[in-house]
Amino acid sequence: MKLNRILCIPVSLMLLLAVTAVPTMACTPGKPCGQTGLDPTTSLQSGALNDYNVMATMVSGQQMDNLLSNIMENKNVKYLDKKLSSREFQQLLNKAQVYKVIAKNSTNTIEAIIAEIPYDTHNKGVNASIVYVSSGAQEYIQAVVDGTADTMSQYMKILKDNQTFQEAIASLMDEGFSYDESDVAIKEVITKDADMSLITIKATNATNQMRSIVAITDNAKNNLKGITVTTSSFECDVCQAIVNLVVTYGIDFVFVTGATGACAFFCLSALALAGVGYIICYGICVVILGSFLYLIVPGVSAAFVCDVAGYC
Repeated sequence: MKLNRILCIPVSLMLLLAVTAVPTMACTPGKPCGQTGLDPTTSLQSGALNDYNVMATMVSGQQMDNLLSNIMENKNVKYLDKKLSSREFQQLLNKAQVYKVIAKNSTNTIEAIIAEIPYDTHNKGVNASIVYVSSGAQEYIQAVVDGTADTMSQYMKILKDNQTFQEAIASLMDEGFSYDESDVAIKEVITKDADMSLITIKATNATNQMRSIVAITDNAKNNLKGITVTTSSFECDVCQAIVNLVVTYGIDFVFVTGATGACAFFCLSALALAGVGYIICYGICVVILGSFLYLIVPGVSAAFVCDVAGYC
C-alpha cells in the first residue's frame, strides 16, 4: 500500500523528544497554566509549507520478519517488553505492523522505520503496545498503555490524593463545571528513562463549555509531576490540525501506520510539539483516529469533526 501527498511538515521528519522532557508544572488551580515553558500553546508550530512527497509502505514477508527480529533485539525494546510482560501482558508479535516512510523534496530525503507491537492485556478496558520509530541514528521507543479511571485506578489515586488537583476541582465546581469519572482517560507512556501517565478529565457546565484537567503522574515515584487546566481553544486547534493532517496524508497513511504510529508522527514532526503539548496532542490524536476517523471525508470540515468529538 503506497500513497503520495504534498505535506506541510518541517524539514526534520522526527523531533524525537521523549516524555522525560516534560517539566514539572505548578499552575493556579482552575486556570490555564501560563508559566514560561509550560503553556502547551507556546510549542505549537504550524511548520513551513514544504513540497514533500511522502510514501508509506507496509513491510511484509521476510523483510518484515528481519526488521522485527532486529527491533526485538533492541535493548530498549527488550526493556519495555520485560516491563509489559511483568504485568502478564502477552506479546502478539504475529499482529505487529512494520512500515517504511520516505519523505522527499527537492533537497532532502528522509527515511523512517515505524513498528507497532501489540500486547494482549487480558482486560477489555486496557490496550497496550510498543511503538518503535527509527530515523537515521535517532530512535524513539515507547510502550503505551491506554485505560480509564476504572481500569488504571492506581494512577487516578495519585491524582486524587494531590492537593493541587483537589483545589482545581473545587475551583471548577465553583464555576459550575462537573465531570463524570467514567469518562476519564488515562494513557501511560513508558520509556527507558521514565514511566508516566497522562490523565485527561473533561469537565463541562450547563452551557456546554468545556475545561480539561490535564495531569501527568510520575509512576516510578508515585507522585504528581504536574497538573494544568486548559481551555478548549488549544485542544480545538490541535484537533483541527490533526484532521487536516489526515486529509493531507490520506486515510491510507493512517491505515498503514496505525493510530499510535500516525499520532507519534503527527505530533512530534508535523506539529513539532514537545513536552506537555506533545502528550496532549498524542491523546487527542488517538481519540480522533480511533473513534472519529469515519467522519473525515471530502466536504466535511475539521471544525465539524472536532465539534462532534468534543474538542471544539
